[in-house]
Amino acid sequence: MAEKGDSSNLTTVLSYGSNHPDQLSTRLEVSKDYLLAKSFPCALEGFTRAYGRISKRWNEGSVATVVPQEGSRVLGYACQLNGSELELLNGFEGYPKVYRREKVDLTRPDGTVVKGEVYIMNIVEPFNDPCAEYLLACQKTEKTYFDLQAGIENPYSSPEDVKITVKRAADLNEMFVHPR
Repeated sequence: MAEKGDSSNLTTVLSYGSNHPDQLSTRLEVSKDYLLAKSFPCALEGFTRAYGRISKRWNEGSVATVVPQEGSRVLGYACQLNGSELELLNGFEGYPKVYRREKVDLTRPDGTVVKGEVYIMNIVEPFNDPCAEYLLACQKTEKTYFDLQAGIENPYSSPEDVKITVKRAADLNEMFVHPR
C-alpha cells in the first residue's frame, strides 16, 4: 500500500476499542508496518473502557467508549496521524455526531506524558452486550499495548491473554445518558 499525506502536522490519537493495527491500517488505507512505525503503547489515566450505543456493524452490540473513573486506566496504543488519515478516521468514528475528540494526556510505559486526543462517545444509550467479535477486536487493541512495549513485531498474536470487562457506560457516568 502506498503511504500518503503530510507528516508535518500530526495528531496523536489513542486507540482503545476495535481499532487494532489491522483494522486501523485498513481504515486509513496504509500498511500495518507504516502504522506501527508511528505508534507507541500508552495509557489513558483516570478513565475506564465502557460500552454503549448499538452498532449495526458489530451485530447490534454496543461499542467502546471511555468514561472518567478515578484510579482506573485504559490501555491501548497511540498513533500519530496526518490530516488526511485523521479525516478518514473521523468518518469511521462518526465524528462529531457519534464520537467527539477530546484532548488528553497519554502516559507511556516509562511514565512520560504526551499530549494526544481520544474519541469519546456522545450518547451511550441504548445498551446491548457487545458481540464476541467486537470484544476480540478490543482484546487485540489492548494486547497491542503490551506487544509494542515488548518490541514484538507481530502484535496481538495471542489476544486471549487480555481479558476485557464489559461495563455499561451509562452506569458509570450519568452525564453520558441521553436526556429524555
